[in-house]
Amino acid sequence: MTAAEACLKLAEELPGSLVESLIAQLRADAAPAMPSPGYQGRVDEFMRRRSGGDLAPMLEVALAAKRVAPTTELVWTGPATPVVQVRRTE
Repeated sequence: MTAAEACLKLAEELPGSLVESLIAQLRADAAPAMPSPGYQGRVDEFMRRRSGGDLAPMLEVALAAKRVAPTTELVWTGPATPVVQVRRTE
């Protein structure tokens, strides 16, 4: 997996606010610190495999890609009927 692919994967796995925090920490040359052990472990693994290089710009692009990706939300509408309890709208 390339560094760019790893950045995309990490941006998908973490909440956007944590990716922003990680970018700021990397730019400040600080050791990455996350609020939960699960996220910290994921970031530690990412950093071990991707040491060296400038990761902050790649993470920024990955986060931007995540935010502009189209999404679909499922909406349940309509009154209940004897035949169909709810209608599904996409």
